[in-house]
Amino acid sequence: MIRRLGLVVAWLVVGHAALGGLYYALLQVPESTAWMLGLSALLVLTLAVGVAWVDAVALLLLLPRTAWRATAMAGLRRAWSLLPAFLLLALAWAIASRIEAWHVASRGPIDASLMARFNWAETGGVHRAIDWAVFVLRFGIGGSLAAAVAAAGVQHRFAGTARALARALHPRTLAIVLAAELALVVLPWHHVYWRPASLPPTGVEAAFVAAKLSVIIVLIATGCAIVFWTGTRSASNT
Repeated sequence: MIRRLGLVVAWLVVGHAALGGLYYALLQVPESTAWMLGLSALLVLTLAVGVAWVDAVALLLLLPRTAWRATAMAGLRRAWSLLPAFLLLALAWAIASRIEAWHVASRGPIDASLMARFNWAETGGVHRAIDWAVFVLRFGIGGSLAAAVAAAGVQHRFAGTARALARALHPRTLAIVLAAELALVVLPWHHVYWRPASLPPTGVEAAFVAAKLSVIIVLIATGCAIVFWTGTRSASNT
C-alpha cells in the first residue's frame, strides 16, 4: 500500500502541475473578443474535466491490480462520478463559512452572555472551541465524507454509498483525515509566502522559492493521497 500511495502522490503532483500550467494559460487569455471569451470558456471546461480526471485516476490507482492504461481510460469515463463529492464538499464549506461568519459577528454578544450567565471573564477557550469545530466540519467531516462518496462513485459505481458515508464518520477515520489535512495541507499552505529575512534577493532566493514550493506541493499531494485512501477504506466492500 505504501508503494501505491507513493504512485498516487506522484500522479497527483504531475497531474495538478499540468493543470496549473493550463490555469496560467487561462489567465493570459485576453477577453477582448467573442473568440477569446470562447477560448476562456473552453479552458475552464478543460480544467474542470482535468481536475475530475486526475482525481478519479488517483482513486482508481489505490485499488489493487490496476493497469496504468486501463486506469487512465476508466478515470476519464468515471470522472463525472466525482460531482456528488464536489457538491458535498462545497456544502460542508458553505455551512462552515456561515458558522464562521456568525461567530465573527456574534463574538461580542457571546462574551456578554457568558459573562452575565456564568460570570466568565476569560472566554478565549470558547471561541477557540468554535474555531476548531468549524475546522473539523470544513476539513474533517467535509473531507472524509467527500472522499468516501468519491471512492464509492469512482471505484464501485456508488454501490454501498450509505455504508461508506457511515464509515467516513468513524472517529478513527476522521482523526486520520484531520491529521493529514492539518499537517500536510493547511500548515504547508500557510508557508507559501514565507522566506527567511536574511535571504539575499539573488538567484539564491529563486532557488529557495522553487525548492520550498516543490516541497509544499509534494506534502499537499501526500495529504490528498491519504484522504483518498481513507475514502477507499470507507467505500470498501469488506
